[in-house]
Amino acid sequence: RERKKKSLKFQKVINLTMSRVTKYWNVIKNNLNIEDHISSKYLNVIKTRYSEDQRYYHTLNHIDSMFIRYEECKDLIQKHDNFLLAIFFHDVIYDPKKHDNEELSADLFKEFSIEVDNLEESESNEIYDWIIKTKNHHQIEPSDVNNDLVLFLDVDLSIFASSKENYLEYSDNIRKEYIHVPDDIFYQKRREIMQSFLKGGRLFLSPYFSERYEEQAQLNVRSEIDYLSQKIIDLGLDNSNNDNN
Repeated sequence: RERKKKSLKFQKVINLTMSRVTKYWNVIKNNLNIEDHISSKYLNVIKTRYSEDQRYYHTLNHIDSMFIRYEECKDLIQKHDNFLLAIFFHDVIYDPKKHDNEELSADLFKEFSIEVDNLEESESNEIYDWIIKTKNHHQIEPSDVNNDLVLFLDVDLSIFASSKENYLEYSDNIRKEYIHVPDDIFYQKRREIMQSFLKGGRLFLSPYFSERYEEQAQLNVRSEIDYLSQKIIDLGLDNSNNDNN
């Protein structure tokens, strides 16, 4: 009976996820007057890509969680179509063994925008740039910053501000995606990445997310860095690069 209850709960989550994915794709389809065959083609691409076997975190659940955050802050967003398209395409190509996922995702979006032919070139270029910027969330030039962009980048990293339980699930799923990387390399590289997020002083770029979620995000990220540092010590590796300040 307990197994059946868990199965039903899991199916309910899947249904809600697919409901939001379909809902917001239809918003895009209607707003841009996308032809049925093009819409069906790319919705299928998105569903298929985000359901690939190598994904544990970067799945449809990830973009669904971004839609939930979008709903939370949508009154602050100016270009809703751009925002939604950036969510859909930003991780559409994801191979943990490669280093050009963002570029390939942006290229696939560009293919979509050309086929659609109802998206202004300036808007298409902006979305392309937003996708590229998810490669290094905090390495953006002041001249590049606009309100929608920083909200989008914060929405992408909003898992940082989740509950302790959900954050641990997130970090476990990242490890599963990089299971091909040996422990000693993974723990050190992952710690470097998480430390880099702290270098700017705060994790979230927008006032909205910083004011509401910075404290919880800092707790989660610093806790993961401590965990990784302990793993590095346990493996007898050099822990001199530990900086959790």
